[in-house]
Amino acid sequence: MSYLTSRILLSFVGFLAVSGAPTAVLAKDTKVKTALTPREIFRKTASQLSGDIFLLPKYGNYMLSTGDFNPKAWQSSTVHGKVIPPHPKSMHGIAQDYDLRIPIVFYDPQGQWFKPGQYDQLAVQQDIAPTLASILDVPAPAKKTGRVLAESMVHEKSPRKPTAIVIFVQDQGGRQYYAAQPGRAQFYESMMAKGVNYRNGSVAHVDVETSVGHAAVGTGAWPGEHGVTGNNFWHAGIWRQLAALGIQTDPTEGSKKANPSFFFTPALSDVWSVSRKNKPVILSVAPAPRASISMGGHGALFNGGVKTYVTWLDDNSDDGFWTTEEPNYQLPEAFKNKPLLPYVKDLVGAGGSWHGHQLIAADGKLNASLAEATPALVRQQSALTRAAITDLKIGSDDETDLVWINTKSTDYCGHAFGFESEECGDVLAAADDEAKKTIDLVSQQTGGNYLVVLTADHGAGPMPELYGGYRLDSTKLRAEMNARFDKKTNNIDLVQLITSSQVYVNHGEMAVNGVQMKDLVRFLKDYKAKMESPYNVLADQWIKKGKQREAVFFEDVVDKDLL
Repeated sequence: MSYLTSRILLSFVGFLAVSGAPTAVLAKDTKVKTALTPREIFRKTASQLSGDIFLLPKYGNYMLSTGDFNPKAWQSSTVHGKVIPPHPKSMHGIAQDYDLRIPIVFYDPQGQWFKPGQYDQLAVQQDIAPTLASILDVPAPAKKTGRVLAESMVHEKSPRKPTAIVIFVQDQGGRQYYAAQPGRAQFYESMMAKGVNYRNGSVAHVDVETSVGHAAVGTGAWPGEHGVTGNNFWHAGIWRQLAALGIQTDPTEGSKKANPSFFFTPALSDVWSVSRKNKPVILSVAPAPRASISMGGHGALFNGGVKTYVTWLDDNSDDGFWTTEEPNYQLPEAFKNKPLLPYVKDLVGAGGSWHGHQLIAADGKLNASLAEATPALVRQQSALTRAAITDLKIGSDDETDLVWINTKSTDYCGHAFGFESEECGDVLAAADDEAKKTIDLVSQQTGGNYLVVLTADHGAGPMPELYGGYRLDSTKLRAEMNARFDKKTNNIDLVQLITSSQVYVNHGEMAVNGVQMKDLVRFLKDYKAKMESPYNVLADQWIKKGKQREAVFFEDVVDKDLL
């Protein structure tokens, strides 16, 4: 695995026994530099839709919200055979290399469109859609896009197009996941070895989150163009936080709906389908709508479009059923009325637990949120996807069908248990095994005339209990900033929202309080986090090892207007 190990982002320097639980020293791989600096990423992200201040927590630090520090939501983890006691979740979203470094791989078994090799040129998520558009001979879907990755392509025009393109977006599956789980993803790693592997593949925006990453892959655009700035964003017109492309409550009907109308840029799926008079099959499968919509596009909402096959897990059900949103999309027959529970039962057997985690309650009900972080969801989603590929005859005619697959369980597992855990090793191995089965089917249906893309929406931060990092409560930070700077009792907050990497500010409220942006920046630059429980459940042990009880939390804080 020299192609991978020479580029790993985190190295396990050694485990130290601390009260029976493993910890490790966090280290950067000095052989490779982060392709883009944080300031460059902030500049690419800055727009009218972005926050007013960009944040870079120090290496190994990240923010969570108040609800994440409720012990009832914590899980224990097993790392290298040792159990870490129940802890808050791990997180991503910032411009550190473990969040940014991702695979960007094109696997072309017949060598019709790409020249296999290990490429050191910078490639970003925004480059994927323009590159595929070039192969499809269709205009890229946005005015300002990433580049066509011409250096790795066969320059002579291919006599035919692939009859199917399958794009795997491994959720949270940055380089850090593979480095922490050696040997657990042999199929994915074989595509890295045999295909086009951009070793400097990178996320090029913040927040480094699911919705933004999938929007970048699906459209080739930047957040200021496609309008997706984070999993949650501040809607300036209504002074509300909303979930980007996610499930919103319709105030007129009281129901929950996905919102492709918040998605401001055409996706490659939209452009390709309409250009071919809607003859290609567009299938987008992701457990979260913010991923599925970003890849599958606007469906019938798009001018000239039709209902495409875009599906996600039903938030209104704890049984693991799949759904879609009418009238923009349609649900494949293969996904209808297929619950998750049988796959969980197959995983846990008679005991009802997995790695000691109880997935099925004594009354037989499914612990859905936990089960979705296991191989059970991977296997359910993949089995239904393959059934849909068969039913829809993907790749069986001259039209190029697009199949977008997000494997969300790797992300759910990484949040709950840490990507370093044995739990997540099992999930990654299941995702790898199911991906091979899916490509074997596609190869059969296309006669080998197919193309595969492997990438990720983001990486993730290391577990603080392992590396001595500091978690910070962003809800508490926002309250402290308003208490300090917002002296007018007019029910209007000065600091409106803090996300993983951005602060949204009410400029009118700043003016009436006589506050300048530099005041907020200075406050944040000096802000200290505490090494204590619940922010690190092994805090006392880390302090004995030399960690400070309080330490400056942010590495960089930048006023958007000064970039």
